[in-house]
Amino acid sequence: MPQKTASKTVEIASLVLTIRGMPVVLEPDLARIFGIPTPQLHRQFTRHLEKSSPDFAFRLTPREVAELRSQAAPHRRFGRAPRVFTEHGALLLAGLLHRPAALAAASHLARAFVQLREPLARLTARVNEHDEAISNLCEAIRQLVEPAPSADAPLDGLLRDDANPYRIRRYSRN
Repeated sequence: MPQKTASKTVEIASLVLTIRGMPVVLEPDLARIFGIPTPQLHRQFTRHLEKSSPDFAFRLTPREVAELRSQAAPHRRFGRAPRVFTEHGALLLAGLLHRPAALAAASHLARAFVQLREPLARLTARVNEHDEAISNLCEAIRQLVEPAPSADAPLDGLLRDDANPYRIRRYSRN
């Protein structure tokens, strides 16, 4: 990947936030990525996608805005609760804009989202490996902690040395 493309992708990846467990981009940031004013992006969205699935775009709750201000964007001001776009919503909106700059930015945006997913996939694989190791460790600890069978208790499938291997039962005919 050429240096300019890589730096543009890294720049866009820095604008991706995780809200409600999903990677998203704020509406003003997406407008800047596509090279259009935020009101124009908002109009395009309202015209075409507003009634789309909530997994494409959604408005932040006041609590999410407060959290965003305190953690991710303390320097930013939001007049109203901003809308955020998921990967699919942002790419769909880029296609609706019919602007060469927006279409070019869409490829960088797609790369940025993919770049953010790769570490998560590696982390998930490592967690799965650790889960198996932890499960094996817990089983070993459980076996160590379980009380040993008492000397009087018969062992399953085995005979004690002093036990008579054959027993004769006598039935009474009353």
